[in-house]
Amino acid sequence: MSVKYSRIPTDDCESGLTFDYSSPFSYDQDYSYKYRSAFKYSTNKDRQIYSNLDTESLQSTRSGLICHIFLSGVFILLLILTFPISIWFSFKMLPNFQKVVVFRLGKLIGAKGPGMVFVIPCIDRLHKVDVRIKAFNVPPKQIIIGDGAVIEVGADVHYRIRDVEKSITCVQNLDQSTRILVQTALLKLLVRKNLAEIETQRNALGKSVQETSNETCAAWGVEICRIELSQVKVLRGPPAKSAPTMMFPPGMMPPGASSSNLPPAIQQLASALLTAQGNGAVPVEQQAAPQSSTSLGSSENMTAADILQAVQAVLTESLVQKVDAIIQFQITGDTGGLYYLDLKHGKGSAGEGMAPNGESDATLMMSLDDLQAMFTGQIKPFQAYMTGRLEAAGDLDAAMRLEEVIKKITGKS
Repeated sequence: MSVKYSRIPTDDCESGLTFDYSSPFSYDQDYSYKYRSAFKYSTNKDRQIYSNLDTESLQSTRSGLICHIFLSGVFILLLILTFPISIWFSFKMLPNFQKVVVFRLGKLIGAKGPGMVFVIPCIDRLHKVDVRIKAFNVPPKQIIIGDGAVIEVGADVHYRIRDVEKSITCVQNLDQSTRILVQTALLKLLVRKNLAEIETQRNALGKSVQETSNETCAAWGVEICRIELSQVKVLRGPPAKSAPTMMFPPGMMPPGASSSNLPPAIQQLASALLTAQGNGAVPVEQQAAPQSSTSLGSSENMTAADILQAVQAVLTESLVQKVDAIIQFQITGDTGGLYYLDLKHGKGSAGEGMAPNGESDATLMMSLDDLQAMFTGQIKPFQAYMTGRLEAAGDLDAAMRLEEVIKKITGKS
């Protein structure tokens, strides 16, 4: 059996077949290409545009450099022509503890000193930097720590400048920025500790704050050498787990409790409450609600969102600057939830959920009735806190500044 083979045509014209080699993709707007693609590729035209931009930037840089060199040369020539009078203005003597950062026509030249430093008058600007160890103190602040105790503690901070160029070019107000940084780091560390740890590990806590602060200060050219916590002042001890959080005046203490175990500030407050009751005064919790100029006290069915919405109506920029804090409210009960009151940004805001930036200076936990009583002026935040109707965490000073808002609502400001 024989097999017959036929030649495969090599010419498309012979077979009558035509193949379309075009592509559904467009390579560019340049139609000189045979095949186009939907993807964008750089072309000679694009490269020319980028090259022109780079050329303009390079020309601008060269122009600035030429102008800088020209002006520097002119002033150096004037310096030589006016010699030796100009020598009294060209050399500066710096002590051993001082350096200068030189800017020539706005451009950083570098750090010089100590000793004799040569500068060009009129075009050089000097910024003197003291490289000796400096110290400042963090004012004592009232803090609610991890176990619920309220303490007052500050710190003494020693620091020095390691990189004088960064200390001038990287931060505007070095002393204030360092003070705020250390204060914030100290507050964040102490709120996670209990009273026993703070009283027994003061040196270790100071070193921990020092290490945390130095991580940020290194970019500013600053090194914190030492942080020492001040004597811890206990304003309120940790609440007993088995006992209610309400503070009792003398004569009404729970069995086994003694007024001598209370901090002095609490003893004075309890004595004042007991004296007021002995004179026939009505306790704060039993006083009739004062007539408020707002609509907060007009309805008993208001929700926490309604209360905060009414509070937001009276917020102003001056009030926000005075309080300067973000308060988070955790309302307990069936109608409760999480709410925030931002008194730090703009004209202030209030709403449901977490604060917009996710941070808060203080967190207050209370019932809806206590929230309404506080904003209608029936009870002050500090009284609610001391009687156990309000639980607070974070910066106690920020929580107590909420009274400025209450005064604004009740018309007492």
